[in-house]
Amino acid sequence: MIRATPKTKMVFKLDKNRLRVTECPCGKSNADGKFVPYEGATEYGYCHSCSKTFVPESAKAVQIVSKKIKKVKERSYVPKETLIASLKGADTNNLSKFLYTLFPLESVNEVLCKYYVGGSQLWKDATVFWQIDKDGNIRTGKVMLYDAENGKRVKKPYSHISWVHNKIDGFSLEQCFFGEHLLGRNKYKPVGIVESEKTALLCCLYFPDTLWLATGGIGHLKPTNCKPLKGRRVLLFPDLGAYDSWAEVANGLSKFCDIGVSDLLERNASDEDKGQKFDIGDFIIKKVWMGIKGITIMKERVIKDCYQILQTASNCYNAGGVDRSVMLKATRKIESILISNGIPYDEFVSKSGIL
Repeated sequence: MIRATPKTKMVFKLDKNRLRVTECPCGKSNADGKFVPYEGATEYGYCHSCSKTFVPESAKAVQIVSKKIKKVKERSYVPKETLIASLKGADTNNLSKFLYTLFPLESVNEVLCKYYVGGSQLWKDATVFWQIDKDGNIRTGKVMLYDAENGKRVKKPYSHISWVHNKIDGFSLEQCFFGEHLLGRNKYKPVGIVESEKTALLCCLYFPDTLWLATGGIGHLKPTNCKPLKGRRVLLFPDLGAYDSWAEVANGLSKFCDIGVSDLLERNASDEDKGQKFDIGDFIIKKVWMGIKGITIMKERVIKDCYQILQTASNCYNAGGVDRSVMLKATRKIESILISNGIPYDEFVSKSGIL
């Protein structure tokens, strides 16, 4: 038995031969070796089954020393040259192509530049999301492949996701927020945090008055990663189904930043949306697409109406009994309607022939 006096600082070492003890102090069998005793003891140790550590009650200080001590590696960074090289594909990767279908080219280019979004040929026209910390150090880059038509991740025949640091030997990774480097440039903007990097870009384009960051994963919203948020106003936007877990994390962060959790999606999502675990980015895409579709339908209707005006005037003129002023009035009326609806005359001419 291990004994200790109040003045003794006890040092325990885990025994390599864990099966020499047949039963855990909690009463469970140790046939599977989940209870690891300390050297020289049978009733003291750690049980992986019940997650309890058993030590003498008389011990005032206990230090558990593993036989294999892992040396803490110094954090590694990706060379800036690697990031710069990827920027050649900033506007040609599939995700960028998709964003161009939703928003003005200038706006998309500004956001891509702001977040240093790059391209990769690991897979043709893949996207690189760089994680750059508040000090400008490049922690890593996440490589993902998207479908240029619908903006969704390519998951077949396998999930196309990789990391730039995988090609660097001995790399010691410590991740940060996607977009963290922007915190120093926008000290007074409220901060919105989402899970997906693509969603952060969409939110930046749709809600430009907020500074958007992405965790890069549902489990990456950790207090250790949130230190750069100190003193900021923060609002979390969890994916559908992740509200409770993010709300729990938010409670722990309230000590050093003004933080809240949005339940906007939970309140407004349909059962279908919940089944697909939509995020705020999916809702933005849906709304923009509906807007584009609505504009397209409106244009088609206006062009068709103008074509009918032109056709009626033309029929009257060809039938005789009216002069060319009828055609002139019809043309001016059509021009007025097109201008008020923001439709170029050339577009009317090119499309009216097929309606």
